[in-house]
Amino acid sequence: MSLDLQNQERTNNRVPLQDIPAMPAVAARVMQLLGDHDVKQKDLANTISADASLTSKVLQIANSPFYGFTRKITTVKDAVVLLGLAAIKSLAITAATRHIYKSPGLLETLLWEHSVGTGIAARLLSMRTRACDPDEAFVSGLMHDVGKSVLNNFDRLRYLRFYQTAYNENLVGPEYMALEREEFGFSHVSVGEKVAEKWNLSESMTGCIIYHPLTDPECFTKAADPRLLAVVAQANLICHFLGIGVREPIDDVPLMENPAVAYLKASSDTIQKVIDEFENVFQEQKELFSIL
Repeated sequence: MSLDLQNQERTNNRVPLQDIPAMPAVAARVMQLLGDHDVKQKDLANTISADASLTSKVLQIANSPFYGFTRKITTVKDAVVLLGLAAIKSLAITAATRHIYKSPGLLETLLWEHSVGTGIAARLLSMRTRACDPDEAFVSGLMHDVGKSVLNNFDRLRYLRFYQTAYNENLVGPEYMALEREEFGFSHVSVGEKVAEKWNLSESMTGCIIYHPLTDPECFTKAADPRLLAVVAQANLICHFLGIGVREPIDDVPLMENPAVAYLKASSDTIQKVIDEFENVFQEQKELFSIL
């Protein structure tokens, strides 16, 4: 799913590929170990334990209502055993993602809250529909807009001016991307794919980054995991509908009638239950994943 920015989108002289950060070393090592089908849980636990920050975050989240264990998890080894490899992978990518948000201010907080919100909504929707693994849904939702943060790091003042326009006009989806192309010559979706390539993310997660706006009518046939894509795309719309990371709720979002809902065959009752659950847990869980 390689994308050449120069061929696919109008480009200026400064494509910000050099500004795409490397994944932190420990997180990269965790991802490498998880790619080994014969990985030993002890090796994985020892690798995580070598990073105090990652260890702290893993234990904090493992003991939170996000996973709902009744017993106290006190060691990384226990976390690896109880959470499973998919959850540990999710936490490693989450830790890696947080370091992209440099000197977080209001702009970075809005970007992060929308990303976390989409991850939480995707996790809830995946649990309701059983369409995909909840941990993969969470981290794919978290990563879906990662290209926005890289563009922000590329030229913060320029991106701030752009974002103020998008924020004031409450632009999302295709309208937001059209304004990005006008300002930068490419969209956050294209940059996000480059992050996925550099970080060696799965094809299923990369497909969510590329196709979540649902602007490609063949997106579900092109994505490696169309059910995961549908979950993330719908979670993104739920956050727009609720005003997560945008100026105000967008009432005319086609929340119950769109390609993602059709693909999932999700009822309006299911979507409403996800919204109700989301509103109950978002404030608490967004603090858990805070970038501050």
